[in-house]
Amino acid sequence: MTLTQLLYVDDEAYTAELIRTALETQPIRLQWAQSGEEGIEAMQHARYDIVVTDYRLPGRSGLDVVAAARSAGVNVPVIMLSGSGDISVVVKAIQLGAADYLIKDPQNTYLDVLPTAIERVLQVERLIRDNSIMEARLAAERSWSRMAIDRIQQGLCLFDEKHQLQLWNRRFQEYYGYPEELCQRGTTYETLLRYKALRGDYGIDGERQIQASLSESRNEQSARWEEKTQNLVLEVFRDPLPTAGFVITFTDITERWHSEQRVRHEASHDALTELPNRVLFRQLLQHELAIAREVPSGLAVLFIDLDGFKAVNDNYGHATGDAVLIETARRLRSQVRAADVVGRQSGDEFLALLVGAREEQACQIADALIVALQAPFHFSGVDISVGASIGVAQFPTAGVDEDALLKAADDAMYRAKMSSKGQHCVARPIS
Repeated sequence: MTLTQLLYVDDEAYTAELIRTALETQPIRLQWAQSGEEGIEAMQHARYDIVVTDYRLPGRSGLDVVAAARSAGVNVPVIMLSGSGDISVVVKAIQLGAADYLIKDPQNTYLDVLPTAIERVLQVERLIRDNSIMEARLAAERSWSRMAIDRIQQGLCLFDEKHQLQLWNRRFQEYYGYPEELCQRGTTYETLLRYKALRGDYGIDGERQIQASLSESRNEQSARWEEKTQNLVLEVFRDPLPTAGFVITFTDITERWHSEQRVRHEASHDALTELPNRVLFRQLLQHELAIAREVPSGLAVLFIDLDGFKAVNDNYGHATGDAVLIETARRLRSQVRAADVVGRQSGDEFLALLVGAREEQACQIADALIVALQAPFHFSGVDISVGASIGVAQFPTAGVDEDALLKAADDAMYRAKMSSKGQHCVARPIS
């Protein structure tokens, strides 16, 4: 009986002995190389039927061994072993031409799979030598161990040069909720996109999204994007394959995305009232000013200061004062229009950006806010009364940029407060 010549590359003697024991009943002659360099040199001086290599090696890695094994003049099939389910390693192994990839799980069940994986890879090589190309492709698709790719934490799918699905794992199917009949070898990339469109993933812009995705898939450059699906946020990488086609990997970043959103929100919003803070308010004001300069339709800024708020803190404590501020924010939002913005300046000072409002309408809204804030606040069986003084600054009569408008509104508010409180005052036109 002809023995299969197998080169095993690993720096751990214990693991090498486990591999030798797992294969001792097979017609295999095993040679052990203790580093990537030693394994590559061995391939240059002897002929092997198959190479099994660990990923983590001192010096040159298992990926270097794969590249050397598939290079011209050598061209030996390789099975890579790794204790990591890192999708980037799997993708790189695929791109370099690895025939299979097994994860070294803590229970060592990969040792039970290894003999079968070796036999399947060798069968593919025999079919290729016999020019049975179609049958070889089918066997190659089967040779990628389902147990290995299903253990990978990320989703994975691979499409050939005709954009037909050839390889995928369970997590990819779960992320997108694809039915079994779609996750079949030969399903086109466009079919999967159209399924998502019919499900409503793309909203009313489905066809444009489909065509854009198909166009991008023909790009020979790697690409990264984020995608929302089934209450998940996925980080998606698409990498071209050397033999045409492409591989796509999906990582669930939902928790990280929500954390980043919270950080962004906290950086731009007031922690107590959830209103935009002064930084975000200025940014929104700058944006609306740029539009108003191009399309004059009215724009006003209100500077709102509560009357008698210090007495609330002094008499009832800061917790009650905070409750009044929260309720103030709610009442202010309830009185402005959907396009308007209410923000918190600091302490008991608030701002309102009235989009498309002329001076008369701005004054009407200011009066409505004053009335809303004059109603008593009910907390813990106590009625608390405050009021508000408001300054109104109209663009462009009171100022042409955000600094000028905010200052004009602030000055007008102080004039209202010094007059009799509980009223609004319009900023003076700039000279």
